[in-house]
Amino acid sequence: MFSRGFLSLSFCLFRPQIVGLCALWALLSGLMPMMVNSQPRSVSQRNGLKPAPRTQETLPRRAWEKAKARHKGPGPALLITSPRGGETLSRDRVWFGGCTEPGCEVTVNGIAARVHSTGAFAGMTQLHPGRNTIVFRSTFRGQSTTAQVPVAGPSPEIPVPKTPLAIDAERAFLPSVDMEMLPGEILRVRFQGSPGCRAWFGIRKGPSRCGMRELVPGKDPVKIAGVYQGDYVIRPGDSFVRSPITVTLEGTVGKRVKTVSARAKGTLTTSRKVVCGYALATADDTGLYHDLSLQTRLTSVAKGAVLDLCGRRGDLRRVRLGEDLFAWVRSQDVKKTSEDAALPLPLFQKIEMQKDPATSNPVLLLRASRPGKKRPPLSLPFRVETPESGSTLTLTVWGLGSKEALRTLEKSGRKSGGALYATDLLLPNEPSERAPLASHGISRVRYRQMDALTAVFEVPLPWDLVWGYDARFEDGVLRLSLKPPPVLRSEPGRPLAGLKLILDPGHGGEDTGAEGCGGLFESDINLEIVRRLSVLLRRAGAQVEMTREDDRQVSLEDRIQRISRSGADLFLSVHNNSVPSYENPLEISGPRAFFYHGHGVVLAKRVLGGLAEETGFPWQSTNVRFHVFRPMRCCPQMPGALAEVLFLSNPEDEILLLQPAFLDNACEGLYKGLLAFVKRQPLPLIPAGTATGGGGGKMTNDE
Repeated sequence: MFSRGFLSLSFCLFRPQIVGLCALWALLSGLMPMMVNSQPRSVSQRNGLKPAPRTQETLPRRAWEKAKARHKGPGPALLITSPRGGETLSRDRVWFGGCTEPGCEVTVNGIAARVHSTGAFAGMTQLHPGRNTIVFRSTFRGQSTTAQVPVAGPSPEIPVPKTPLAIDAERAFLPSVDMEMLPGEILRVRFQGSPGCRAWFGIRKGPSRCGMRELVPGKDPVKIAGVYQGDYVIRPGDSFVRSPITVTLEGTVGKRVKTVSARAKGTLTTSRKVVCGYALATADDTGLYHDLSLQTRLTSVAKGAVLDLCGRRGDLRRVRLGEDLFAWVRSQDVKKTSEDAALPLPLFQKIEMQKDPATSNPVLLLRASRPGKKRPPLSLPFRVETPESGSTLTLTVWGLGSKEALRTLEKSGRKSGGALYATDLLLPNEPSERAPLASHGISRVRYRQMDALTAVFEVPLPWDLVWGYDARFEDGVLRLSLKPPPVLRSEPGRPLAGLKLILDPGHGGEDTGAEGCGGLFESDINLEIVRRLSVLLRRAGAQVEMTREDDRQVSLEDRIQRISRSGADLFLSVHNNSVPSYENPLEISGPRAFFYHGHGVVLAKRVLGGLAEETGFPWQSTNVRFHVFRPMRCCPQMPGALAEVLFLSNPEDEILLLQPAFLDNACEGLYKGLLAFVKRQPLPLIPAGTATGGGGGKMTNDE
């Protein structure tokens, strides 16, 4: 009773004020819609569509914002991120991705696609041979927007008709480039023509009738009939110089036997004066590759390195490294010299150790010279290999012999089957002016001469693992600088005090990298992740440097220079992934990690393990793999890894990247992985001894 009376009395006393406040609230409530409606509205607002929850996004989806700004039609805005259009694809299907207003219905070639909360959609669509047009349609309340993307599917293999008798001089005709070959090599000739005939080929000033057989579809690696193939083994007496190769097809047409001939585009040269010789690399970081595909780099050589040429396939030159080891180099990367092909073999002299005056790191000096008259300083191809675990570094130098190995070869005549010569090269145990390295504990180098051209040096280091190195020829001396692990300071709450890292946010500026289905640029999210990660690392006491701190384009060469000159102890490049055109974007998600050098494998594993632990994605050893990323390859001075946080081609992954909480978890995972590597600590998600292998994802070729 008292409460009711009190409330009634209060209402009577303050009635004017309450009525005034209600009136003011009603006025403001009426003005607010007018204020909102006075601003330009998007298509989603005009059509009553619910916009994406912007409060959950950390970054603008710039591609989507641009698409909305350009859109003027009555239907919803529509952005297509994949495929781009005008592409020629080698598979019979392609992944598509794009973005529209949330709440719309999307069809791709008439088939419905799921639209996610951001408006992003993705999936796969089939292609037929030749020209295709992929039709995208976004619809809301009867109003539609359509986009058409033209692409070319795989070219169909069409057989040559049996009559009239004919040879297709364009397709499947080998050799298609000029060939330079030596005795024992096999010349393969192939062409496509009318099926069910007899075929042969001839070489000018050589054999005129080398037999060919018709390959059988299903049994041989061909899909259609009428493909003929034959081989010719180069003989020691052959001396062809740009000799043309002519194929002939003979068949019965009606009652008459007819023949047709065609000349291959490529020619054959076997003269040693033309095929063999020396060349110099014309640029630093010249690649030597395992095979003609140029997919796997065996090693790199510096400008001026001497290369022993022994063959050619079009624009590629073959290089002899060991007695049984060859590599391929691009013709534009080398220049033939006037040096005699019978130059004496460079011989190993000795190894010395010094201390780098700038860093105090140990430096191995390998000295060699070519017998005879004075010649320019040597620069030979070599490769440095570092193990995933362990502390032995292996240096292989090609084109380098030794007197002891040559004596062994002369006595036994053995060319392979184990080392020709092996010994331990002892280094002084006491510091001296020439070898002040007793404090580093490097006392010997294991030397093996594997064949007349291949010298291997194994350097056991006194540390628990190989941390980094720098190797180059200077004035004819191979200098191998060895970097010890960093020494951290003991500071409470700062576990990384004394450590310097360099972080590389991938892409930037006009190079936006991959584009998410929802319009998020990879360059934007890479930078955001690195900024957040740098805060965690600095709090832990680390010194952090970045290859870029804003949205600017930094070339790979500039990144390499900044990393190699930084003096950092660790290097991490941060990217986000995208699938190849033929893989389903909805089936591939989650983090990946990459390495190049052996001493970066464990770092990549720890980084991926930290990401998996903090983001909830499963750990898979196949998601840690080798990749030729130039900043990793060209900066062996420190352990380096590349982290691909998520797949922008997967709409659900992209949604996670737009959430601040997920970015915090991802950065915490990267931080934990770096800390575990530096502290030599395992992570609970990574089983001991897990192997590395292939994994999904698309990496841009950096060659």
